[in-house]
Amino acid sequence: GMTYDDAHFIMKTCGRADRKGARLGAVLDAFEKLKLKPVFISTNTKDGRYLRKHFNYQPWDDGMSLGKAIKRFNKGRYIALVDSHVVALVDGALIDTFDNRSRQYLRALFEVRETFEQTVTDNS
Repeated sequence: GMTYDDAHFIMKTCGRADRKGARLGAVLDAFEKLKLKPVFISTNTKDGRYLRKHFNYQPWDDGMSLGKAIKRFNKGRYIALVDSHVVALVDGALIDTFDNRSRQYLRALFEVRETFEQTVTDNS
């Protein structure tokens, strides 16, 4: 529900430099701006333990591959954090600019419950 340009704009307002990758902190700032909440955080990774503390996330979730997440979270819209990358998962289909390996380890999954048109306008 968001264009690439709008997503790029939000990431830039959170500290991402053009033509550079985003720090985890910038990604989390963007997620908080967009009011995204985690529905899964892996406790088997350093990133997962950090995210769990950052979001005060209580459930203890064992690890999961991206492929298993696709099967388990096959309805709805999500943003998945994998190793050094973020990918959309919409109704069981991955949306990205390249193919992702289903064996990739899922760090966290955030549910998208609203559209972002107003958020982008508010941040202009």
